[in-house]
Amino acid sequence: MAIGDAIPLRGNNGVIKWFYYAAADVREFTVLYDKTAGAWTLRGIVQAADAFKLKQTPLVFVAALRGDVLRWPVLGFELTNGRIVARLGAPGSDLAKHVALRAT
Repeated sequence: MAIGDAIPLRGNNGVIKWFYYAAADVREFTVLYDKTAGAWTLRGIVQAADAFKLKQTPLVFVAALRGDVLRWPVLGFELTNGRIVARLGAPGSDLAKHVALRAT
């Protein structure tokens, strides 16, 4: 990956949701978009998780960044020793057909 081909977004609090349920609380996360591969990746520390809910679909990563609430569909993930690495879809992509969103 060449310099400038990745755009990192960092935050302190995010959540992986299964519909309206919290499946995992993610702290100290980074969402990285690799322009070359066209891929989104989440890396972070899982503070609390519900194993049953994490096995359900669809899962969505939700984070407040720069004054906006962003949502990415979770396409797959690995959770090892309290750290998560997840493949994400584009923010907001196809969420309407996966999960009903409501204003909070």
